[in-house]
Amino acid sequence: MNMSDDVITFLENSGFDDFTKIRYIYRYVCNNFSYDTRFYYGSESLKDKIYNKRVNINNVEDFEIACYSFAHVLVDLLSLFNIYSEIKFDSGMGYRHSYVIVKHMGIVLKLDPTKKHDITRVKMHSSTLDFNTLIDDPIFVDQLADADKAIDEKIDNDVDLLVYYNNETLLTLFDFVNYDAKSRGIDEDAFFFEKIDVIKCLVNIRDDLKRFDDIDYYLSYLIKKFNVNDIINRKFYVKPIVMFKNDDPSMKSIINVVVVEYKNYTPMFFILEKSNERYKMRNIERRELEEILKQYSNIAIEHIYRPVIDNAIRRCK
Repeated sequence: MNMSDDVITFLENSGFDDFTKIRYIYRYVCNNFSYDTRFYYGSESLKDKIYNKRVNINNVEDFEIACYSFAHVLVDLLSLFNIYSEIKFDSGMGYRHSYVIVKHMGIVLKLDPTKKHDITRVKMHSSTLDFNTLIDDPIFVDQLADADKAIDEKIDNDVDLLVYYNNETLLTLFDFVNYDAKSRGIDEDAFFFEKIDVIKCLVNIRDDLKRFDDIDYYLSYLIKKFNVNDIINRKFYVKPIVMFKNDDPSMKSIINVVVVEYKNYTPMFFILEKSNERYKMRNIERRELEEILKQYSNIAIEHIYRPVIDNAIRRCK
């Protein structure tokens, strides 16, 4: 994929001011790339390889990258329009978090696609959290809204495709589910399991989220929004667990095992896996889970989550 030509073709006759061009490039990068989940769990050598990967914007082949690569892509694309930007680092141990500072014609912005997961928030048509001004600017919020409106009008999004996907409609859905449950007078326990079914359905209609990090974030987002975990009392009824195939040293074969343990009910198990280039979530029985655990593991967090799975399996026997 030649991103240089792609971006130039879109922006050269757009009539956008520089702020809107910067915003478009940020959204473009978030839409086209995803975070490389292996960076969280891989060996030090694999982490080093992922972190230092450079992307050729004239011939992009790998769309799963980490923060340093994201920063370089942003800088390279902005330079096409003579917009000056530089890579900055958060101090800390090990691999330093990378982001971009843009200083252009009085504009000072911080662009950070990965820290608060704007890479997936953009795909969900939700508001971003880390496209911000570093200088107090009272008109920034309005300027950002105007830029997004101009971009959306030029892109001409198909509204029908967004019906379940943007943050506003999801919030409406949450309200409806809550209202519907109250109107039917169902009890708290039945309502919990209904919400699990809704989460599963919402995950399975997301045919546009083709990479693991995006669908994994979306699943976590839904779990949080539907309040199926009691965060205040530290009761995590729904536990997604990332796992990799044991005989795949590249760690490209990745799944999410979801364990649901609610009160004294028999535990439920789901698997989020790739099927026909899309990630789908399905129920699995204890015996299938035991077979999966022979093939998949996650050494980095085995000591945390393996006891959880083993305990849930014992409760099913």
